[in-house]
Amino acid sequence: MLLYHFEHVGDITDIDHSIRVLENALQLTPDGHPDKPSYLSTLGRALTYCFEHLSNITDIDNSIRVQENAVQVTSDSHCDKPHLLHNLSISLLHRFDHLSDITDMNKLISMLQDAVQLTPDGDPDKPVHLTSLGKTLWRHFECLGNITDIENSIKVQEDAVQLTPDGDPSKPGHLASLGNTLLCRFEHLGDITDIENSISVQENAVKLTPDSDPGKPGHLTRLGSTLFCCFEHLGNISDIDKSIRVQEDAMELTPHDDSGKPDDLSNLGNLLCCRFEHLGNITDIDNSIRMHMEAVKLTPDGNPSKPCCLSNLGNALARRFEHLGHITDIDHSIRVKENALRLTPDDDPNKPVYLSTLGSALTWCFERLGDITDINNSIRVKEDAVQLTPDGNPGKPGYLSNLGHSLLHCFERLGNITDIDNSIRVAEHAVQLTPDGSPDKPYCLSNLGGSLLSHFQHLGNITDLNSSIRVTEDAVKLTPDGHPSKAGYLTNLGGSLLYCFEHLGNITNQPIQLLFLLVTGSRHHISSVSNVPADLANHCPLGVVNGVADVH
Repeated sequence: MLLYHFEHVGDITDIDHSIRVLENALQLTPDGHPDKPSYLSTLGRALTYCFEHLSNITDIDNSIRVQENAVQVTSDSHCDKPHLLHNLSISLLHRFDHLSDITDMNKLISMLQDAVQLTPDGDPDKPVHLTSLGKTLWRHFECLGNITDIENSIKVQEDAVQLTPDGDPSKPGHLASLGNTLLCRFEHLGDITDIENSISVQENAVKLTPDSDPGKPGHLTRLGSTLFCCFEHLGNISDIDKSIRVQEDAMELTPHDDSGKPDDLSNLGNLLCCRFEHLGNITDIDNSIRMHMEAVKLTPDGNPSKPCCLSNLGNALARRFEHLGHITDIDHSIRVKENALRLTPDDDPNKPVYLSTLGSALTWCFERLGDITDINNSIRVKEDAVQLTPDGNPGKPGYLSNLGHSLLHCFERLGNITDIDNSIRVAEHAVQLTPDGSPDKPYCLSNLGGSLLSHFQHLGNITDLNSSIRVTEDAVKLTPDGHPSKAGYLTNLGGSLLYCFEHLGNITNQPIQLLFLLVTGSRHHISSVSNVPADLANHCPLGVVNGVADVH
């Protein structure tokens, strides 16, 4: 009764009293008593709750010990055994999250496998055990990278979905979990079928969840994130349009005073900003800024989400400045980003993101006003972002590439050869750290190509020009047809080829012939060159190419 009261009211005195009562009950209960496993398991739950509130490792150790005892004294044929195993796995997961001991992860996988095996298919708890096992296997994959884990995770979660009728209120949760795991496998292996299936099952989760269900906004938000991931990889504008629509639905279903409302507003603001970057519709960026301002307003300074809300607002303001050139926007962007940094401790995993994006805003300010202090500060904060990020972090290539971009601008303004050498060095590091299947790889390659081209323009080393052409061609090849960024990479490639033509004075090879036709002819002539991809011709602008498109 006391434990039940704690679960609903959260008074820590209830949990302390509950633990004492249960310990006394166990002392009075002989080992062979049929209720002893239940008392042990309940005591374990109480100790786990205590650990969640006080973070005393002794509590979770004792919780696991008494629950292991409950499991050991319960025969496999007993109907409560799967439930006891499942509860034990929850406590093991808490300790793993706290200590990161892989032994705990291996144990809880074993416990959940036993729970699944001991539960008949017709039991309503079977899908719950299967989904829990699937989530744990997914975590195991994230720890060790064994692809078998994520494949098994998907298999058992598919079983959970198949065993759960559509009318069961737990079905959307099983579908959402399966969708997340399919997305994870897509991000690691790049099989487009996985992300298509992820979207399909998450759409089903949304469809099966009534608007009155408090879990529906979460299902919508996850679906929106998956659609956006699909857009990032394939560049299909319809995906980001759908992502925005479902995020708007999530926001409408979330009460204004809900603690998750600022996150919903910020997510929608980010999506609108991204669509603006690709389509240039000023309404999108105005709405993005409005959403971010509302998110900031709803989030108190002491809230750990406040720096993220501020940084996102700064990003949107910087993008509008880049498009419209209003100095007030970039000044406002820099102020809110600096505020985000002041609220963020050095050990916060998001600090490098805030540093790097502040650096980008300072670079744009330098490009407009020419104040050398801005570009120096940009390089400084971007270097801090790189230094705070280990090589294995997926954000590191982006921070390196952004740093290279600022170093390139500094070189072009001051002519210090050290800056362009460092720009190439960090851009090469960014490329090395980025797998071919990553949607960021073309961006990193194109930035490297821009730095190499600038090095050639100032020093005249033909090796730099050839390398610039090679890496920019790779950026084009890795970018799907129809992707909004492909035209920019093609234009950068065209600029490098133009310099090659001007330097060598011949058009004997096909890329140079293509560029010559681009400068002097039409899309029809370009398309007539044999073996040239049609999409390359279609993206080539008419008229003379003057220089290289800016790399951002």
